[in-house]
Amino acid sequence: MHFLGSAVLLLFGVFAACFASPFAGAAPAPTVIHDGGVGVPIDHLLAQPMAHEDGSVWSQVQYPLRTPGLRPGTLRGHPVWPDAQWLTQPMFLVGADAASRRWLRRHRSSLMQMGATGLLVDARSEGDQHAVQHDAGGLTVTPVAATWLATRLQQLGSAVLPLLIRPDGVLTQQPELGP
Repeated sequence: MHFLGSAVLLLFGVFAACFASPFAGAAPAPTVIHDGGVGVPIDHLLAQPMAHEDGSVWSQVQYPLRTPGLRPGTLRGHPVWPDAQWLTQPMFLVGADAASRRWLRRHRSSLMQMGATGLLVDARSEGDQHAVQHDAGGLTVTPVAATWLATRLQQLGSAVLPLLIRPDGVLTQQPELGP
Protein backbone atom coordinates (compact mmCIF):
# COMPACT_ATOMS: atom_id res chain seq x y z
CA MET A 1 0.00 0.00 0.00
CA HIS A 2 2.86 2.39 0.81
CA PHE A 3 4.43 1.74 -2.62
CA LEU A 4 1.10 2.39 -4.37
CA GLY A 5 0.70 5.69 -2.52
CA SER A 6 4.21 6.75 -3.49
CA ALA A 7 3.57 5.81 -7.12
CA VAL A 8 0.36 7.87 -7.17
CA LEU A 9 2.17 10.88 -5.70
CA LEU A 10 4.99 10.50 -8.24
CA LEU A 11 2.52 10.32 -11.13
CA PHE A 12 0.63 13.35 -9.80
CA GLY A 13 3.92 15.29 -9.56
CA VAL A 14 4.84 14.40 -13.15
CA PHE A 15 1.32 15.35 -14.34
CA ALA A 16 1.45 18.67 -12.49
CA ALA A 17 4.91 19.47 -13.86
CA CYS A 18 3.90 18.67 -17.44
CA PHE A 19 0.61 20.51 -17.62
CA ALA A 20 0.91 23.47 -15.27
CA SER A 21 4.00 25.12 -16.61
CA PRO A 22 3.46 27.13 -19.80
CA PHE A 23 3.40 30.07 -17.38
CA ALA A 24 6.84 29.81 -15.83
CA GLY A 25 10.50 30.15 -16.68
CA ALA A 26 12.61 27.51 -18.34
CA ALA A 27 13.63 24.34 -16.54
CA PRO A 28 16.71 22.22 -17.21
CA ALA A 29 16.39 20.18 -20.40
CA PRO A 30 14.94 16.70 -19.77
CA THR A 31 17.09 13.61 -20.11
CA VAL A 32 16.17 11.58 -23.19
CA ILE A 33 15.55 7.96 -22.15
CA HIS A 34 14.24 6.74 -25.49
CA ASP A 35 13.73 8.48 -28.82
CA GLY A 36 11.37 6.63 -31.14
CA GLY A 37 11.87 9.24 -33.86
CA VAL A 38 8.42 10.81 -33.80
CA GLY A 39 7.77 13.20 -30.97
CA VAL A 40 7.31 16.75 -29.90
CA PRO A 41 9.48 18.89 -27.63
CA ILE A 42 8.28 19.04 -24.03
CA ASP A 43 11.09 20.86 -22.27
CA HIS A 44 9.07 24.11 -22.20
CA LEU A 45 6.32 22.24 -20.31
CA LEU A 46 8.49 21.07 -17.42
CA ALA A 47 9.02 24.30 -15.43
CA GLN A 48 7.02 24.86 -12.25
CA PRO A 49 4.54 27.76 -12.23
CA MET A 50 4.68 30.47 -9.61
CA ALA A 51 1.20 31.01 -8.15
CA HIS A 52 -0.24 34.49 -7.90
CA GLU A 53 -1.63 35.63 -4.52
CA ASP A 54 -5.16 34.84 -5.70
CA GLY A 55 -4.03 31.35 -6.78
CA SER A 56 -4.06 32.10 -10.50
CA VAL A 57 -1.17 31.39 -12.82
CA TRP A 58 -2.49 33.49 -15.72
CA SER A 59 -0.58 36.46 -14.34
CA GLN A 60 2.66 34.66 -15.32
CA VAL A 61 1.91 35.03 -19.04
CA GLN A 62 3.90 37.82 -20.63
CA TYR A 63 1.78 40.11 -22.81
CA PRO A 64 1.71 40.84 -25.62
CA LEU A 65 1.67 37.13 -26.40
CA ARG A 66 2.91 36.50 -29.94
CA THR A 67 3.64 33.39 -31.95
CA PRO A 68 5.66 34.53 -34.96
CA GLY A 69 4.47 33.04 -38.23
CA LEU A 70 0.83 32.42 -37.27
CA ARG A 71 -1.68 34.93 -38.66
CA PRO A 72 -5.43 35.04 -39.26
CA GLY A 73 -6.20 33.57 -42.66
CA THR A 74 -7.95 30.93 -44.71
CA LEU A 75 -6.55 27.41 -44.90
CA ARG A 76 -5.83 26.33 -48.47
CA GLY A 77 -6.01 22.76 -49.72
CA HIS A 78 -6.29 19.70 -47.49
CA PRO A 79 -3.07 19.63 -45.48
CA VAL A 80 -2.20 16.73 -43.18
CA TRP A 81 0.31 16.76 -40.33
CA PRO A 82 2.59 13.77 -40.94
CA ASP A 83 3.20 11.40 -38.03
CA ALA A 84 0.45 12.90 -35.86
CA GLN A 85 0.34 9.99 -33.40
CA TRP A 86 1.74 12.31 -30.69
CA LEU A 87 -1.63 14.08 -30.65
CA THR A 88 -4.09 12.22 -28.41
CA GLN A 89 -7.02 14.60 -28.82
CA PRO A 90 -8.00 17.39 -31.21
CA MET A 91 -6.15 20.66 -30.61
CA PHE A 92 -7.11 24.08 -31.91
CA LEU A 93 -5.11 27.28 -32.20
CA VAL A 94 -6.73 30.70 -31.98
CA GLY A 95 -5.72 34.30 -31.57
CA ALA A 96 -7.63 37.12 -29.93
CA ASP A 97 -8.44 38.53 -33.38
CA ALA A 98 -12.07 38.93 -34.46
CA ALA A 99 -11.97 36.03 -36.96
CA SER A 100 -10.60 33.57 -34.37
CA ARG A 101 -13.16 34.64 -31.78
CA ARG A 102 -16.05 34.29 -34.27
CA TRP A 103 -14.73 30.83 -35.26
CA LEU A 104 -14.51 29.80 -31.62
CA ARG A 105 -18.10 30.90 -30.88
CA ARG A 106 -19.42 29.27 -34.09
CA HIS A 107 -17.66 25.91 -33.58
CA ARG A 108 -17.65 25.73 -29.77
CA SER A 109 -20.25 22.96 -29.66
CA SER A 110 -18.41 20.78 -32.21
CA LEU A 111 -15.10 21.37 -30.45
CA MET A 112 -16.63 20.36 -27.12
CA GLN A 113 -18.19 17.20 -28.59
CA MET A 114 -14.83 16.07 -29.97
CA GLY A 115 -12.99 16.88 -26.71
CA ALA A 116 -10.74 19.49 -28.30
CA THR A 117 -8.40 21.62 -26.25
CA GLY A 118 -7.04 24.96 -27.38
CA LEU A 119 -4.03 27.21 -27.42
CA LEU A 120 -4.33 30.98 -27.45
CA VAL A 121 -1.24 31.90 -29.46
CA ASP A 122 -1.73 35.62 -30.03
CA ALA A 123 -3.13 38.17 -27.56
CA ARG A 124 -2.28 41.77 -26.74
CA SER A 125 -3.31 41.66 -23.08
CA GLU A 126 -4.82 39.69 -20.25
CA GLY A 127 -8.13 41.29 -21.26
CA ASP A 128 -7.82 39.60 -24.66
CA GLN A 129 -7.19 36.28 -22.92
CA HIS A 130 -10.30 36.71 -20.79
CA ALA A 131 -12.41 37.62 -23.85
CA VAL A 132 -11.25 34.48 -25.70
CA GLN A 133 -11.90 32.35 -22.60
CA HIS A 134 -15.42 33.80 -22.45
CA ASP A 135 -15.99 32.94 -26.12
CA ALA A 136 -14.67 29.41 -25.43
CA GLY A 137 -17.55 28.87 -23.01
CA GLY A 138 -16.04 25.96 -21.08
CA LEU A 139 -13.40 24.75 -23.54
CA THR A 140 -9.85 24.72 -22.22
CA VAL A 141 -7.82 27.46 -23.91
CA THR A 142 -4.25 27.93 -22.65
CA PRO A 143 -2.22 31.03 -23.56
CA VAL A 144 1.17 30.02 -24.94
CA ALA A 145 3.67 31.12 -27.57
CA ALA A 146 3.57 28.00 -29.76
CA THR A 147 6.79 28.56 -31.67
CA TRP A 148 7.46 24.90 -32.44
CA LEU A 149 3.91 24.41 -33.78
CA ALA A 150 4.16 27.59 -35.86
CA THR A 151 7.41 26.41 -37.45
CA ARG A 152 5.90 23.04 -38.38
CA LEU A 153 2.70 24.66 -39.70
CA GLN A 154 4.78 27.03 -41.84
CA GLN A 155 6.60 24.03 -43.31
CA LEU A 156 3.20 22.53 -44.15
CA GLY A 157 1.97 25.81 -45.69
CA SER A 158 -0.77 25.97 -43.06
CA ALA A 159 0.27 28.70 -40.61
CA VAL A 160 -3.20 30.25 -40.27
CA LEU A 161 -5.53 31.06 -37.41
CA PRO A 162 -7.92 29.68 -36.40
CA LEU A 163 -6.91 26.08 -36.98
CA LEU A 164 -7.91 22.64 -35.73
CA ILE A 165 -5.41 19.77 -35.75
CA ARG A 166 -7.21 16.43 -35.51
CA PRO A 167 -5.50 13.32 -34.07
CA ASP A 168 -5.44 11.79 -37.57
CA GLY A 169 -3.26 14.73 -38.66
CA VAL A 170 -5.92 16.52 -40.71
CA LEU A 171 -5.67 20.31 -40.46
CA THR A 172 -8.99 22.09 -40.86
CA GLN A 173 -11.00 25.18 -40.14
CA GLN A 174 -14.28 23.22 -40.37
CA PRO A 175 -14.50 20.99 -37.27
CA GLU A 176 -17.97 19.66 -38.03
CA LEU A 177 -16.93 18.15 -41.37
CA GLY A 178 -14.61 15.47 -39.99
CA PRO A 179 -14.89 12.45 -37.70
